[in-house]
Amino acid sequence: RVEVCTLKTPETTALGAAICAAIGGKVYSSFQEAVKKMVHVDRTFLPDFGKREIYDNLYSQVYSKFYDRVQDLVHTASEIIEQHKK
Repeated sequence: RVEVCTLKTPETTALGAAICAAIGGKVYSSFQEAVKKMVHVDRTFLPDFGKREIYDNLYSQVYSKFYDRVQDLVHTASEIIEQHKK
């Protein structure tokens, strides 16, 4: 299992774009440097190994089935978007 971190910046997509722009603009010389300066961790969650059974059950019985349950809706949404691009 791995630790999970949340960031202080809620708009992580915009943060990623800003990191790329900072590297492209030579503000930072590498992704490592840009991330060190620009990414700020808010909270870190560590797995509680005493709760492994509940984690495994949630994954196998709930999370792993999300895509199967929404697959048709995802395809419908994609079709609608494509129709409106024309």
